[in-house]
Amino acid sequence: MSPEQEETASLISTGTLVPEGIYLPPPGYQLVPEHQWEQLQLEGRQQQESLQQLQRQLDSAGQERDELQEALKRSSEDCAKQVQVLLAQVQNSEKLLQTLQGTVSQAQERAQQQMAELAASHKRVCYEIKRLNEENQGLRCQQPLPVGSRVQEQEQVEEQELPTSPLELQQLIRSTRQEARECRRAQEHEAERLRIEIVTLREALEEETTSRASLERERRLHREETEVLEASLCSLRTEMERIQQERSKAEQQLQASQRQPPGPAVGWTEEKAQLTSLLSEQRAKVFRLQAELETSEQVQRDFVRLSQALQVRLERIRQAETLDQVRNIVDETPLRDVKDIKDT
Repeated sequence: MSPEQEETASLISTGTLVPEGIYLPPPGYQLVPEHQWEQLQLEGRQQQESLQQLQRQLDSAGQERDELQEALKRSSEDCAKQVQVLLAQVQNSEKLLQTLQGTVSQAQERAQQQMAELAASHKRVCYEIKRLNEENQGLRCQQPLPVGSRVQEQEQVEEQELPTSPLELQQLIRSTRQEARECRRAQEHEAERLRIEIVTLREALEEETTSRASLERERRLHREETEVLEASLCSLRTEMERIQQERSKAEQQLQASQRQPPGPAVGWTEEKAQLTSLLSEQRAKVFRLQAELETSEQVQRDFVRLSQALQVRLERIRQAETLDQVRNIVDETPLRDVKDIKDT
């Protein structure tokens, strides 16, 4: 072997030997410079901090979700209790309405009977007025006696014993004048009595007509108030059914959200906003329904007071003994407003 060949073999053998202090990376890995290694470590720490922050946000969102679920559960329970209370109140209102309808129907029947009695009394009064007018007319304009009757009376007078002295003649004239004056006074008294009776009967007829019109007007007012109350109850029942449907829908959404796996923090935030909005709407609806129920109960109480006042007034009219009492009852303050009703 020549010296050049030996030198070349020595160099090749030296290049193929691995010193013990040199680090060789495993297969598939690559050595990087120190500044790249520091940059990679910095990026790793930033990624770890980002992951920790996201984990904290996720934990916070989960806690808020649990709180919202608990609040929604409590709200659903409260809403269910309030709905049950409202349903019970609606049922009581329906029972009260049925009772009021029965009372109103009985009052209407009594009013119709009284109106029939008033109509019969009206006919009797008209007949009595007609008879008294005919009698008064007959007293005012008496027909002269027929000629035959006058002749018979003259014959009877001639047959009577004539006075024989001036004193008896004066007594006869005096008694005849006295009888004529008494007859005239009796006729005037009778005519005055008939006029008073005619005026009284006319006033009674006017009072009965006014009372009948007032009863008809109050009965029509009661019917209108009953119709308004029934419409209010129907709308209240419809609103209750709609709230129950929305509550069922909210419960289904809550159950569906509980079955779903936890998503990112953005989804939690949107769900939190939706749950908060739904909770606010449910509370507002419950408050509005409570106000409507209170209004309906107030209308029912006013209707009961008005019906009782009408029954009391009808009973007073029925028990009245004189026309003045009936007139005073009719002239009282009309029942146009519930505030005008006095508690009895």
